[in-house]
Amino acid sequence: MQQKLLLTLLGLLLGLTALGVFLYWVSPGWNETIDWRGIVFEAALFVFVFFWNLALLPHWKSTKILSLGSLLFLVASFTDVHDEFFLQPYWVNMLIEDPSQALGAGLIGLGIWFWVREKEGLLDQLQQQRDFEAVFEARRTEWLPTQADRAHLRAVQRPVLERGRVAGWLAPPARGINNMPALDFDYVRL
Repeated sequence: MQQKLLLTLLGLLLGLTALGVFLYWVSPGWNETIDWRGIVFEAALFVFVFFWNLALLPHWKSTKILSLGSLLFLVASFTDVHDEFFLQPYWVNMLIEDPSQALGAGLIGLGIWFWVREKEGLLDQLQQQRDFEAVFEARRTEWLPTQADRAHLRAVQRPVLERGRVAGWLAPPARGINNMPALDFDYVRL
């Protein structure tokens, strides 16, 4: 689990670094007016979403839609913090930040809905299992052999060790292995 977490952290950091370099490359320069209140709240949201991704992404298989939405929301929040420091071309907002934020939030909502439905299904299965266990315990003597049944079977089922004979509770084979005689051949020598 530690290795998955480290790989997730490394992947997130590399991805965000690549996004930051790209945004810096397309930026025409520094932002002249810096709104520190906006930076604090947007950075807090980014940090929350970053650690949410660290907690969620190692479980990618069970929460694919939720993870994808969370990653898109991480890209949007990173881009939002970035535009507080650097000027962004209008197309960055239109093509990266706004669609990532809207689609990410929608996928997070859809992912949580699927996740809740999955958990409800698991709870239903557990309840059915408990119900089965209660019915099974109540009817155990009807469905499983009793001590008297077992004693009768032990009395009836006596081993037959003579060559060419089959025990009474078994059907004799039609033919033996590799079409050898079924009862007149020593398959096992004692």
